[in-house]
Amino acid sequence: MTSIGQYAFYGCTKIQSLDIPESVTNIGQYAFYNCSSLLSLDIPESVTSIGSCAFRGAKAMTSLTIPVTTKFTPCYNSSSTAYTFEREYVKNLTITGEGSIFNYAFNYFTALQEVNISDEVTSIGDYAFGYCSLLPTITIPANVSSVGTDAFYGCSTLTDVYSLNTTPPTCSNSTAFSTITYQNATLHVPSGTASAYSSQTAWMEFSNIADDAETAAGIQGVSFNDDADDGSWMKVVSHGVLSLTGIRGTALLYSIDGRLCDKVEMDGGSATLTAPHSGIYILKAPGKTVKVSM
Repeated sequence: MTSIGQYAFYGCTKIQSLDIPESVTNIGQYAFYNCSSLLSLDIPESVTSIGSCAFRGAKAMTSLTIPVTTKFTPCYNSSSTAYTFEREYVKNLTITGEGSIFNYAFNYFTALQEVNISDEVTSIGDYAFGYCSLLPTITIPANVSSVGTDAFYGCSTLTDVYSLNTTPPTCSNSTAFSTITYQNATLHVPSGTASAYSSQTAWMEFSNIADDAETAAGIQGVSFNDDADDGSWMKVVSHGVLSLTGIRGTALLYSIDGRLCDKVEMDGGSATLTAPHSGIYILKAPGKTVKVSM
């Protein structure tokens, strides 16, 4: 099977999950329209196009994984009606694969609270994440070399922006982000690059620039020595919470893509670090660097 036809599962309100074969390259318009019990969706790399309104009405779907190369009908403005996904309900978005995020791709995804962008993404298009008004943080991977016009404009709750490229990505204009973001959010960049960012279009608008972002290359290059310790100094005590004991100095928790998630100063006692969601993290402490599953 290479295609899921138009209206194929229209109104199938009891579907809660989908397993789309990797042979599928196209999903037709209205294919899963009003599949109101569908909870999450993982689009395989093979799918190159999804028709308009294919997943409209799937209002229970809060998690979406989609390849960067998959084309679909975005929401061009607040009055659009033919877009592919229920943009007001998806909270967690993962973009996989290599390529460019196309113009308007996730514009007006107003419920988004978490976005994970593949390290292989090379550019972010115009209005790609415009008006994602609940998004608190965004990490722009190290391979991204350009950010389009108004790419994050209207993301009014952003508090932290991580740009992992040691060379500031080219921005089309100063409105890549909103004024409120420039004023209130912290731009985190790789060590030693704050000066370069502060002289480039859009990036220079940030009032707060911190060169504390660990690059993905830096994390991948460290030597992990998981058996050098018996593990008594750290323990996952609950979902997303890591307990530390006996450390003197700074303990830092990084996501696998190099974003600093939490840190704590310790004097030999006990403390905790908190992860934003489940996954693999890198814990760095004086004399210790380990991978942690949380």
